[in-house]
Amino acid sequence: MSIVIGRPIDGISLNGLEYLMDENGEYKLFDSKEDAKAFLNSSFEEPLTDDELEDNFMFLDSETDFENPEAFEKD
Repeated sequence: MSIVIGRPIDGISLNGLEYLMDENGEYKLFDSKEDAKAFLNSSFEEPLTDDELEDNFMFLDSETDFENPEAFEKD
């Protein structure tokens, strides 16, 4: 299992999601939701609360929240 961070495009859920990508243009994968939240909080001057993170971002399980989980398999 890996966690992928997404958020609604332009903050509007009807627009679909945009995802955090790594330097190679691939989905940035995290081992846990806690790791993903820590990564996001390292980008802000002041850390956000868990509720604020949950309100602004989606933490998606690569195995259950996508139609093609094989795309996330690590080599």
